[in-house]
Amino acid sequence: WNRGPMVPGRDNLFNQNKIQFEKAMAFDATMLAALPVQELQLSGENKGSSGGEAMLLGSTFSGPSLADVLKASGAEGQKVRLTSLDGSTVDLSPEELKQHNWMLALSVDGKPVGIGDFGPLWLLHKPLSGSTLTKEDLQQWVWSVFYIEVL
Repeated sequence: WNRGPMVPGRDNLFNQNKIQFEKAMAFDATMLAALPVQELQLSGENKGSSGGEAMLLGSTFSGPSLADVLKASGAEGQKVRLTSLDGSTVDLSPEELKQHNWMLALSVDGKPVGIGDFGPLWLLHKPLSGSTLTKEDLQQWVWSVFYIEVL
């Protein structure tokens, strides 16, 4: 742990999302960049893809694995909830964490993923069917991740 409790007057984003904690592991860009980097390249036909799928195909994502982030924070093998800037969440069980090679993308096609552009972190994994994205894949891929809670 490298930070103390959430302070309502200081931690406005946590306060707005009703997130409370007594201690946490806060990662900055340098800490995330120091973790091993993995890449995911999505390829395939854009023809007939939905808008979201077409945007992703042909892109290369890079960043640390979720497993490495959880290990660095002492939360390896635990159920987690990832929260995005818009308040949406996804819960991942230890089994789901093992089933996919989840990553937290810091960049797409070599460019940082900024806030307002799917950042600061984008949770994704290789599609189950190779490079063909499914609706289920897209529903679990949370962009603008700013908080990971151990459940």
